[in-house]
Amino acid sequence: MNAEWENKGEKRIFSKEKAEQIQKKLSNKKALLKSLDRKQKSEPQPLPYDLTELQRDANKRFGFSAKKTSNVLQGLYEQHKLVTYLGRIHVI
Repeated sequence: MNAEWENKGEKRIFSKEKAEQIQKKLSNKKALLKSLDRKQKSEPQPLPYDLTELQRDANKRFGFSAKKTSNVLQGLYEQHKLVTYLGRIHVI
C-alpha cells in the first residue's frame, strides 16, 4: 500500500511513521488561514428503512445475518422503544 493517496487535490496519509514525521515538523508552528468558503446546505432526511433494506445494510456494514438484524431490531423495539414499525422502520 502506498504511504500517500491523492484525489482531486485531497491528500491522505496511510503511513503512521510519515504522519508522525509531519506532525513533529509542524509542532509549535503557526498557520495562516488564507480563505474560507461558507455555503449553506440542506439535505433531506433519509427515508426510513424497510426490513429488507435494513438487513442488507446491517450485513454490508457489520456482517449481521438477516436473523440477527431482526433480533436486534426486535430488542430495540421491545426493551427500549427506540424503533417503530409502520410499514417502514423508524428510529426514534
